[in-house]
Amino acid sequence: MAMGEAKSPKGFAAFLVASALAVLPLRAPAATVMIWPIDPVIGEGRGGTELWLENRGAADVVLQIRVMRWTQEAGSDVHSDQDEVLASPPMVKVGPGVRQLVRLVAGEPLPRDRERAYRVIVDEIPAVADRPEEMQTATALRFRMRYSIPLFLAPEKGKDKREPAMPQVSCRLIDQGRTVQLANSGSMHARLADAVLDAGQETVPIAPGLLGYVLAGSTMEWAVPGKPATTGALRAKVNGDAKQVALGACKPI
Repeated sequence: MAMGEAKSPKGFAAFLVASALAVLPLRAPAATVMIWPIDPVIGEGRGGTELWLENRGAADVVLQIRVMRWTQEAGSDVHSDQDEVLASPPMVKVGPGVRQLVRLVAGEPLPRDRERAYRVIVDEIPAVADRPEEMQTATALRFRMRYSIPLFLAPEKGKDKREPAMPQVSCRLIDQGRTVQLANSGSMHARLADAVLDAGQETVPIAPGLLGYVLAGSTMEWAVPGKPATTGALRAKVNGDAKQVALGACKPI
């Protein structure tokens, strides 16, 4: 795999210190990779989008970039190999303080009646020691960092080409009121945050901050904290909105 050349953007509005998954037998300083945008979208009529990586650490980092298909089945996220959207270049070496452009490119035209979801997986490849006497220490300190960024291929607009795609989330209470089940029948994802269940005289927080995603045409489930709920109405912030919106009554089944 060829490595890409580092470039610099004219500017950016948002960035992410992505969560790193690492197993370290010994404590060691970790390189910090900044990634933006945090919510890339391949818009309608476009064949790709950009992702920027910046090395905020003091040493070179080698990064492998892959795009996985993201679906939700039986209430769980599923990531699978695909060749619909590719990262170019797929592997880069980024020096300290350098910003690297990665293009996320869609191949052949894909059906866009419903939004398609992907995860961009950025893996840091552990460095190999240059000298034999460093091998033992390098092996002891070897770790792998992984960053996961959602990517969406936008659906086409409605028949009149003016109607934007929207999530359509419905709610049910299952497992004798111990679980909230959310189904999204719309044509785009719902990113839910600060979700609460208004149950009679009390408000039950489902999760502070980010609850999670319900992809288009998918169903997800979350536990109801505390005692089971017999009825209630769900409110949440949807797709970055500053205010909670009512998602309707949660009917028990």
